Amino acid sequence: MQKKLSNRKNEISLPVKTILSFFLSTLFGTVSSLLVSFLFSFILSNSAEISDYTFVYLIFSFIIGGFVCGFSGSSMLQFKGLISGLMCCVPYTIVMYILMFIFSNGKLNASSLLSVLVIVVSSSIGGITNANIKRRK
Repeated sequence: MQKKLSNRKNEISLPVKTILSFFLSTLFGTVSSLLVSFLFSFILSNSAEISDYTFVYLIFSFIIGGFVCGFSGSSMLQFKGLISGLMCCVPYTIVMYILMFIFSNGKLNASSLLSVLVIVVSSSIGGITNANIKRRK
């Protein structure tokens, strides 16, 4: 009986674990998106035609960040698939939308809405991919 009580004290409650997984998946997605953005900014700094590829690189970094967010969040949550990918993309999308608002000097347009759509789709694909991967024992 004491072992069961001591195990209950060491367990993390479900809402705290869910919030922690949302936070960590948002952190992983944001960091991966920023790393890809830094890589592309280095590529663009050595290129002569900067304006042609900037939006494509931005969308690609959002795809990578959204996928990592959905994949990592789905692996931390008990349920996997589309729903966990969508749930984990909400905080990541809010963070990215705030960053886009700050760096665009308060001007949001159709490209920022397209970016949000790309994040939602790629995060959903990340959650589905994690659900369909066969685990090695």
